[in-house]
Amino acid sequence: MLEKYIYYTYILLICSIIIIPSGWIYNINIRIILMGLLVSSLILLFLKRNYIMKNILQLIFVLLLLLSLALTYSILQGQTYTEDIFAQFKRIFIVTSVLIVSYSLLSLNIIKLRNILIPVIFATFIYSFLKVLIVFLVFVGFTEYAYIQELLQQVFHYEIVGNWEIFTNITRIQLINDILIPFSLYFLLNRKIYKIEINKYISLFISTIFLIAIFVAYSRYIFLITFFVYFLTYTPHLKYKISIKTIFLSVALFLIIIFSLDSIIYLIEDRFFSAYNTYSDDLRKEQFDALIYEFYKYPLLGKGIGGYSEILIRSKELPFLYEMQWIALLMQFGIIGISIIIFFIVLAVKKLLSIFLFQFIHKKKIDKNIISILILYFLWLDASFTNPYLTSAISGIIFSIFLALNKFNVTVAEVDK
Repeated sequence: MLEKYIYYTYILLICSIIIIPSGWIYNINIRIILMGLLVSSLILLFLKRNYIMKNILQLIFVLLLLLSLALTYSILQGQTYTEDIFAQFKRIFIVTSVLIVSYSLLSLNIIKLRNILIPVIFATFIYSFLKVLIVFLVFVGFTEYAYIQELLQQVFHYEIVGNWEIFTNITRIQLINDILIPFSLYFLLNRKIYKIEINKYISLFISTIFLIAIFVAYSRYIFLITFFVYFLTYTPHLKYKISIKTIFLSVALFLIIIFSLDSIIYLIEDRFFSAYNTYSDDLRKEQFDALIYEFYKYPLLGKGIGGYSEILIRSKELPFLYEMQWIALLMQFGIIGISIIIFFIVLAVKKLLSIFLFQFIHKKKIDKNIISILILYFLWLDASFTNPYLTSAISGIIFSIFLALNKFNVTVAEVDK
């Protein structure tokens, strides 16, 4: 009974993080309430069973110790305002808490891979559908974009990226959770491999909504991930080997379609070659230079949690957030800190990496799904060179998916059985 309660509370937590990016509904933080219920229920479960798995206890102890040391160092360093230290610490703690809960439930076999993927796909669909609906209502003149912005700010305490018209009356809407859409699309397209039973027509409808939501996000990097999602799904088709001829024909067909449509050409020029994009790229270079300059002052342990460059501040409310988050983390945690972070990131997919390296070294046929998952994992990590995804709550969900993939590895061989 308690296990079922924990399971459903976890599903609600996942859905709330995806559908409500801020976690707030007016003055109620749904995310904190659900996390509190989960943690207290897990403690009750351990007391009921009169044991706790050593690996769970060790992980919790190590992560909390590292976070405590980082927080103490940041306060003693005295280079950052206390409110900024705790603001970033809260973001890191939320991601860590989601990961600890996910790891615990996976280790206790309360949840499995499918139990994460199915709610993620449907919650992402609801989130995407709401985005598409907003765009449609603004497009037909039923409401105004400024009103939607104000409403989201009042109800959910969240400010969306916008004010960039893609077409007439079609405005860009990008939220931090948009990064999850292409990953959800991948698991939907590969639903047979992951034992996800969804009708093909429903799947087609969900995929269409995903693609519209991706387009409305109007993010070059999200476009890139989406391209890889289709590439990894359909290109290695025959005997799971990548055919050079297939790749060439696919790219050629793609280019023919693109350059035969004037409106698409305009979109490509607008999104990839406009003055705004030149400005955006120049700004990232400025961020890199400013953050590296700050890093050289504190190379080993960093400036501390909440640290930022006074030369370049992107947000007055959250000055420690930068689009080039990996460089910001290097500046904040130093070489030692970033090495520890990378260690845990690699550890999350240790089993998948081990299988891949074994197959590669022994010249065996490398499993297509493992390659795909590792490529997607790299793309996810690389995304934080474009936006501060790593310390958002959605980061905890995405890392949890890869944790589950690592634990419950689904290979082509298993599907064929």
